[in-house]
Amino acid sequence: MGMDILKLGNKLFNCCLYSTPFLENRPNLHISKNSHVLKIIIDPDTKTATGFQFEKQGKIYVVEATKEVVLSAGAIASPQILMLSGVGPADHLKEKGITTCTITLDSSECDISDDGVDIRYAHGTDEVWNKFYQPIVNKDSWTSFPYFLRPKSRGNIRLASNDPFDKPLINPNYFSDANDYDIKVSVEFVKFALALSKTEASQKMGPRLYDPGCEDSGRTNIG
Repeated sequence: MGMDILKLGNKLFNCCLYSTPFLENRPNLHISKNSHVLKIIIDPDTKTATGFQFEKQGKIYVVEATKEVVLSAGAIASPQILMLSGVGPADHLKEKGITTCTITLDSSECDISDDGVDIRYAHGTDEVWNKFYQPIVNKDSWTSFPYFLRPKSRGNIRLASNDPFDKPLINPNYFSDANDYDIKVSVEFVKFALALSKTEASQKMGPRLYDPGCEDSGRTNIG
């Protein structure tokens, strides 16, 4: 289950914990807004990152590193930037027109393991809305969902093109592990949530399982 960190009733994030408190008192910290990293500059002989290239307001800038380059662009953008920089599967990079492959990785080294998505906006059809959500509009409810910390399934990220502004191709490959471990763990969590709703404390609120439930349960059984 997830855990949130709060201070004086406010949820804390990495930015307000580690960045904001130091912004005014760090003359050596420079933040470039509305900037888009194009690639990491890598020395082909030493395989060492020496700087990076970025775009801002239509102009291209190059930053040379005096010590090191730290790539921290998230689970999606980081591998995209690496591949644009010549780090990744050689065949894939060549296919996308990236002729300088500085560091070659095989496909297994480029797999990703997702730690969950915080969905702020869910898109669907009117049919789905009317069937699942419309009946409980303005009604009290609670939802329990798992944080899958160690999934066995592996997805991958590939370039759509050699254009840094094109969004990458993401294949999450959820529930694809050979032994159905991920889906079995997910089902066990649903069972746990149902058991939690039947405890004495929960029953004081009069909860009931909202139907329809899992309509496609061919691979496993919640029971």
